[in-house]
Amino acid sequence: MMSKSVAAVLCGLVLFTASAARADEPPATTPEAIERHWREKREVGVVQKRLFEKAGRVEAAVFAGWIPNDAFTYYVPVGARGTYFFTESWGLELLFDYNVRIDTRLKELLHEQDAAVRAQIRDRQELRLALSAVWVPFYGKIAFRNKKIGHFDAFLLGGLGTVRTGASEIGLSPSFRPEANLGLGFRFHINPWVAVKLEVRDFVYWAARNPDGNEGGGLTQAWEMGVSFAMMFGKGK
Repeated sequence: MMSKSVAAVLCGLVLFTASAARADEPPATTPEAIERHWREKREVGVVQKRLFEKAGRVEAAVFAGWIPNDAFTYYVPVGARGTYFFTESWGLELLFDYNVRIDTRLKELLHEQDAAVRAQIRDRQELRLALSAVWVPFYGKIAFRNKKIGHFDAFLLGGLGTVRTGASEIGLSPSFRPEANLGLGFRFHINPWVAVKLEVRDFVYWAARNPDGNEGGGLTQAWEMGVSFAMMFGKGK
């Protein structure tokens, strides 16, 4: 019985030594074997630190756009935006736009045809000021022909402000109207200090009534599409 016990112990020691020796063996040197070895040893993540950070910095941008959804007037808004980022995901933006007006041919054509219903412009959008919250939930990278890597983020925004409107054709004096806005956009980073932004916004305001009080009023929308050239200032957090 003693000899059998000794033999069992010796067999166990031999198996343990062989297992330890195999565990200490270096991994194979082929790429496939190395990949398989380290895949079993650790879990590899793909999310990396943002290359272009915004937290604690101020973004100043110049803007030009297009508002096409007025039947009688096209607007070309030009202005500036300033945004302070509290974190990488949240910021507060102050917006100022001045609208350059380009009248369409619709009103002139209607008058030339002596239309029974005369076209009247109830209000013209002159300038707007807004304060909006900015949320940046997406940050990513794109590659051009697998040679150049670009960094971008996508953002949503919304806020309140005011728009100055007037219509001298019908004797409507300029006035400031309350306004809300919602939008989305993409920011393409050129380097840590410069970016280009593409934006779409929907401005909604309560239009003024005509001087006679019989027409006008109601909610009016202005869809704005535009591009901004932005620069970042500050050291960040």
